Amino acid sequence: MSPGIKGRRDHSSASASAKDFPDLDDLIIEKNPPRKSRRFAKSVAFIVGVALVFLSINTYLSSDPLSRPPRVQVTRVQRLFTATAQGALTATGYVVAQRQASVASKGTGRLTSVQIDVGDRVTKGQVLATIEQADVKAKLLQAEARLDVAEAALANAQPESREATLHYRRTKALADEGLVTLEELDVAEARLRRSRAAVRSTRSAVNLAQAEIQAVQIEVANTMIRAPFDGTVIEKFAEVGEMVAPMAGASNSRGSVAAIADLRTLQVEAEVSESFLSSVGLEQPAHISLEAVPGHVYHGSVSQIVPTADRTKAAIPVKIRIDDLDEKVFPDMSATVTFLEEPSPSSAKEVPPDTLGVSPDAIVTRNGQTMVLLVVNNVVSEMPVEIGSPLNGLIPVRGEVIEGDTVVANPPEALVEGSIIQERFQE
Repeated sequence: MSPGIKGRRDHSSASASAKDFPDLDDLIIEKNPPRKSRRFAKSVAFIVGVALVFLSINTYLSSDPLSRPPRVQVTRVQRLFTATAQGALTATGYVVAQRQASVASKGTGRLTSVQIDVGDRVTKGQVLATIEQADVKAKLLQAEARLDVAEAALANAQPESREATLHYRRTKALADEGLVTLEELDVAEARLRRSRAAVRSTRSAVNLAQAEIQAVQIEVANTMIRAPFDGTVIEKFAEVGEMVAPMAGASNSRGSVAAIADLRTLQVEAEVSESFLSSVGLEQPAHISLEAVPGHVYHGSVSQIVPTADRTKAAIPVKIRIDDLDEKVFPDMSATVTFLEEPSPSSAKEVPPDTLGVSPDAIVTRNGQTMVLLVVNNVVSEMPVEIGSPLNGLIPVRGEVIEGDTVVANPPEALVEGSIIQERFQE
């Protein structure tokens, strides 16, 4: 077969194949599809998502409202106080212990032990630290030895004095009868005087030695640094091995070992401007807020108006006693004091300690029983209470409630034991 014939056959075969399969061109796969199709898919997905959200909201809003927990107004159980006063003046200050001391040594020496740390409670007379005692103990031994010598000399002088006294009496009796000369009487008298002087001298030596012992014993006692009163260690200034001295005259010595404060005497010291001093009086009630105890109000009264003024600040120091002092209050805490206006005698009522009260609209009567609706974890429970006469805008209550409990205000009739609510506090 010639090449020409072969080429024609191949061409004719290709033509026949194309005619038999006319759609082969449509089977070509594109490597990069058009971007328009991707954008369209994203738009469709976004529209579907929005539609689902609106559908969920519409389903929730169209559902039965009773199936959702109702929003109910609530209030807190509060502690009642006697004063019906209103805040008249505010001042800032710090908590200060009225009884505190920097405890130092009366002697000079090196610390051999420190038996306290910051925060420790100590009692009056308790040993806080000890300084070296070897030198003063040696002095004590010397003083005791001198006392032994003086006592021995006194023991020798006393019999001599007694014998001289007897000799003088015999000689005088014989001289009165003329049996001895006056010279012998004078000798006996002189001997008596010498013996008595020796007794007095040795007795004085004994007293001196005893005084020296007492002085050295005081020095020994001064090596033990003791607490001057019951209190708490609030600062520690020295450690074992450091030198201490009464006046801390040397650059390498400490003046004090520790600072002690009686935390039972904590008061707030604030400064009141001279122009507002007329609004403050002794025993005036006050509210005290501490930054370290947020949300809690302490109650107190003015204990002292210091009779001196700070000319640079034009202010008068005022001390406020904390009536409900607790373990959360420490020295040097910053405090804000609100001085209260004195209530009138007709409006003031004595309130027993720990009396609780609630808003009048929280009290309900059901089935002849007075109660409040207590809310715990959004669940309502009926809590029977006993109530008293209105006081300071609240109703005193007594029962199984404590300060800070949440109760429903203006409860609807449908709200019963076990109901689930959403809380909304009174403004």
